[in-house]
Amino acid sequence: MKKYLILIPIFLIVVVGAGIFGAMQVQKTKPSYSIDHIRNSIANHDYAAFSSYVDVDKIINHAADEILMQQLAEDEVTTSMQELKSRFENQMKPEFIDVIKRATEEYVSTGRVSIPSNPNPTEKILKQANIDTIHINRFGIQQADSGSAIARIVFADDDLQTFFDLDAKLEKSGDGWHITDVDGWKKCVADYRLAIKYKLDRLNDPIRDQMKSAVEIKISSVKIDEGDEYGFSKNLHFDLKVRTQTNAPIETVRGRVVVDVTDQPDVYAPFEIYRPTGEQSIGIDKVLSPFVKSEVEIMRKGIHSSDLSLEILQIDFSDGTSLQLLEEIP
Repeated sequence: MKKYLILIPIFLIVVVGAGIFGAMQVQKTKPSYSIDHIRNSIANHDYAAFSSYVDVDKIINHAADEILMQQLAEDEVTTSMQELKSRFENQMKPEFIDVIKRATEEYVSTGRVSIPSNPNPTEKILKQANIDTIHINRFGIQQADSGSAIARIVFADDDLQTFFDLDAKLEKSGDGWHITDVDGWKKCVADYRLAIKYKLDRLNDPIRDQMKSAVEIKISSVKIDEGDEYGFSKNLHFDLKVRTQTNAPIETVRGRVVVDVTDQPDVYAPFEIYRPTGEQSIGIDKVLSPFVKSEVEIMRKGIHSSDLSLEILQIDFSDGTSLQLLEEIP
């Protein structure tokens, strides 16, 4: 999901953000005049007028470049530059641009966005996005000269209880002003992901409490063993202590050990425990790959207990009931 979380603010900046700056009539020579016309084009469902003031293609193309290239840099699997370029140009970017552009045009033209019954990954996130909870908190000119201006757009998400901001670039062309680009995507991505995480943590807290009352799992030791015979990979081994704390018979406990790797994505070691009773010890292994950047860091620098945490994700009881952490905001 994290790959496409930023779709919501992209969608808003293209179709909504540009037009919230006020309805009063202003001088045609000032940026606010064009912003007022953008707002009216949205209200009148006039995409031709809207696109005459907003360079939709350039904004979406820039967003795709910045956001998707950042995602590729964060991807765990290390691959060749040729493969990365092919994946970016032939799969990720075309899908991203196509979905957002179609959604923008449909929204301005009709006031709604339709999602196909068999959506692609980008469309799924757009479908899950609750756009009604996001609105423009502030939108104002930060600086302007005779030929260019920058407007700061601050989004407020009432559901996530947070703010995001982007900078819209306006340029004077002829006798009018046009939004030609938007900056600040990387920070907006980071802020949005963090807000999602905090929201999920709040929703999952009572579920975690119920899980802890049923079973307690602790990491007792961790070590890195030699891996394959060629020395390319290594094995990360954990010893866990499990203690059941409920009279209700448990069928399965599913969880993962999380390794926090500085400046890299977390590394996960998943586990399943079948029909735990009383107290017991189990061992789990995670093969560290030389083709995964964060796992290479563990092999190079080792691991410390302070880097570790453990998450119980799901408990299935023998009577058919279960407890499960939310993976997405309902």
